[in-house]
Amino acid sequence: MESSSKKNLTVALPVDLIREAKVIAAKRGTSLNAMVRESLQKAVNSEDEYAAAAMRFIDSPVRYKLKSKKWSRSELYER
Repeated sequence: MESSSKKNLTVALPVDLIREAKVIAAKRGTSLNAMVRESLQKAVNSEDEYAAAAMRFIDSPVRYKLKSKKWSRSELYER
């Protein structure tokens, strides 16, 4: 996390999900809060990585072209 400032967030989740998540957090020796923070951070990082990869592709001097093959009617409708 880059910034040390924090803000509370209220989230409504199904009771069963919270109960199961608390069990998992206890097994991992962490808190539910830490698990939620980690999951959100992973989602943000994933989006950032995708956007960066897309920009690298768009900015790439190499342009990829698909070679189009012309199919004959007999190849398409083999009997």
